[in-house]
Amino acid sequence: FKAEFSKKYGLAEDKFRFQLFQKKLREIEQHNEKYEKGEIGWSKGINQFSDWTDDEFESILNKQLATKPVLGNSLGVYKADPNEPLPASVDWREKGAVLPARYQGACGSCWAFSVFCFLAKVGPISVGVGVKGWRDSRHGVHNNTDCGPLNHAVLAVGYTEEYFIVKNSWGPKWGDNGYIRIARGNNICHINEACYYPVL
Repeated sequence: FKAEFSKKYGLAEDKFRFQLFQKKLREIEQHNEKYEKGEIGWSKGINQFSDWTDDEFESILNKQLATKPVLGNSLGVYKADPNEPLPASVDWREKGAVLPARYQGACGSCWAFSVFCFLAKVGPISVGVGVKGWRDSRHGVHNNTDCGPLNHAVLAVGYTEEYFIVKNSWGPKWGDNGYIRIARGNNICHINEACYYPVL
């Protein structure tokens, strides 16, 4: 773990971080037992956050997002044509419209990553989400309804009839190569509440 994620600590901190890691590993194993029994829709795994405290994770990566737009009259509402059929699924990664997953670091710049990705390749859309419970996400379809408040920005890059395909800014070793699948239909993690795209 320490070698894979380039972790270097002094002796006292190493002991503290190892205890955090062991606790997180037990939580992940218990969660994954439920996943394997089909009781939960997504698995968890070890990543760069596995030896962090909850406070470190919440204060360094997550910033409270505004629930109301701050752009005033410059915002518009996208009106879809109800007569235009939509495909059953879309994945902008297959069209070459999404850059590889990258790690935002500890600067709280999730919003910049999601907007940057949209501007770099037009197609996906920036969305605000609540990420409580995402820290150790690995595979499957995330359907947890307790995601906390809107506190992170991500990039929705596609969908199927069952889920949205979402790119995060926590690097390729988090989630499913930097992505998470969020169940559709119940506004899981507030994914339908703060969706933005630029009009140039």
